[in-house]
Amino acid sequence: LFEKALAANASDLRVRSKVTEQSGELAYDSGEYEETSTSGGVTRSGRGNYLVVLRRSGKDQWRIVEHMWTDVPTTGQ
Repeated sequence: LFEKALAANASDLRVRSKVTEQSGELAYDSGEYEETSTSGGVTRSGRGNYLVVLRRSGKDQWRIVEHMWTDVPTTGQ
């Protein structure tokens, strides 16, 4: 998903992690993002929150098992 989106769009993405926790084989990271992307000559700016859940696979490898993000409406909407 991300590979295709990044290949089709010019993007400036900034991510700010706020909380990262681990318990056993599971971990999560949550925070905020801001993005400006251009596709087909149209530029869009957005910001929001994200959550990534990871599970340990092997000794030192973590894999994403769930992720989500929400857009925060800009003022005036």
